[in-house]
Amino acid sequence: MTIADPLADRGARLFRVLKSAQELRAKPVTTFRAYSKTGAVHWVDTAPKHSAVDCAHSEGTG
Repeated sequence: MTIADPLADRGARLFRVLKSAQELRAKPVTTFRAYSKTGAVHWVDTAPKHSAVDCAHSEGTG
């Protein structure tokens, strides 16, 4: 993919390089146990119910 504007092309190539570098650096999390060791887990079903918030997972449950 080539972009007509040289500056935009340089920017796009820079982001592709940064993306590749990040993918090499970060190991993707594939299980719940692996994620809970490195980050916070927030269960949507434990969030307080509020009329201003609509979640697709709770449709039809009340």
